[in-house]
Order: sequence, then structure tokens, then C-alpha cells
Amino acid sequence: MSKRIPLEEVPKGVKMSKDKARQHLNDARILIENGSIEGAALLTIHAQEELGRIIILNKRYEKARACGQSFIEIRNRGKDEFYSHQRKQEMAKTIIPLESLRIHKGSFGVGFGKGFDIDTWISQDLREAVVYIDYCDRWQSPPQIDSEKLRNCIEHIEKQLKQCDFGCNL
Repeated sequence: MSKRIPLEEVPKGVKMSKDKARQHLNDARILIENGSIEGAALLTIHAQEELGRIIILNKRYEKARACGQSFIEIRNRGKDEFYSHQRKQEMAKTIIPLESLRIHKGSFGVGFGKGFDIDTWISQDLREAVVYIDYCDRWQSPPQIDSEKLRNCIEHIEKQLKQCDFGCNL
């Protein structure tokens, strides 16, 4: 079953997403200062997703208004980008400088193979890697994260949040 969000409610949702993203980024900074880099990376990813949600809400609002609708429609969980972690990350990537999403510069490229020092990017894969312990031929360690690069990523997301209010053209 889908939901209909009245157009007059969309600005409130944008503000709430923006506030939540800022809270995640502030908490991420605290975690970095206390040495919890993986937790900080996870909160940074959540903030990136809230930025993506803002973009989605703004685009849907403009489309609904242009079509004379009084609502935006959100389809069922799992069938709508509004709920997709990966899609919200992709939407945020359209306005965040790509290089700022690299939070560890490896010695080798991604295709080089397991066990080598490779780049770490803010991504869906990282989202799962910092939360779960997994076994795939061996126990998987979380990827390397450079705290300064993560701080830089936080700053770039925060900069976009400042520019991204309800009705911003993205």
C-alpha cells in the first residue's frame, strides 16, 4: 500500500530530514573524537541518506505541483527510492563532490583483490561492513577509514545541507 503526503506537509519533512542529518553529523564528530571511527562512518552515511531524501522530496514536490496534484505518493517499502538506502546515497552523490566520499586512499585499486589496501568509499557496502561481522573464507575486518578524510566528508555533506532547503533546485 502506498502513502500520500499532502504537498503542504513536504516542507516539514524536508526540515525534519535536514535536522536529523545535522544531528547525525554532530554525533559523528563526537564519535571521531572518541576513537569510534566506524560508528562515525555509519552516522555519516545516514546523514548522506537524509540529504538524498531531501533531494527526492523536493523533486517529487515539484513534479506533483507541475501536474496539479495536491500530494506526493510514496510506494511500499522496498519499492520506492524514498526507502532505498542505496538510492538515497546515489541522489546525494549528485551534489556532493565525489572525491570527498573517499574516506581512505588505498595503495591499490578496487579490482586488485582481497587482502590488499584498497580505497574506502562512503557506500552501501561500507554501511554494512561497519555494522556487521561477516565470514567469507575468513573473518572480515571492517575497511580502513581515515579520520581526517571522514571529517572532510562530513564537512562536504554539511555544506550541501546548508544549501539544500525545501524547494531548492537540485
